Amino acid sequence: MKNYDDFHDGTFDGVWVDDATAYVFLNTFNKEPFTAVAGGIAALTVTGFKKGNLVFEVVTRSHDEVTAKDIADLYDLTEGEDGIAQAAKLLMKAQQERLSILEITPSYGATCLLLSRSIEVMKRNEWSQLYLSAFTHPGPR
Repeated sequence: MKNYDDFHDGTFDGVWVDDATAYVFLNTFNKEPFTAVAGGIAALTVTGFKKGNLVFEVVTRSHDEVTAKDIADLYDLTEGEDGIAQAAKLLMKAQQERLSILEITPSYGATCLLLSRSIEVMKRNEWSQLYLSAFTHPGPR
């Protein structure tokens, strides 16, 4: 598990999903903008989004740290035997595919739980140079 301590008391500003990639927009307590880029997203859930979402914790966890509870939350599985069996199957698949978790827990506002093939946290200016330019200057069609 990797804990991104700089985001404690920072803000979670939103998520942009483009096909199988999610861009999660965060700011540190000192207002430094960052973007978490999740490639190959398998599941994503964001709940409780409000103006001024304050972050308590941002963590990433590797495939061997994904839990059945993560899976149940991501896929909104029912409680009981059927949900437990489905969670076990989906957990095994996530571990076999070596999927990782990005989890944002709030002091106030939104939670985010994301399951994907890759997760990279980068400064927003780096993200805009690498990713945003492709959308603003598309190549020939």
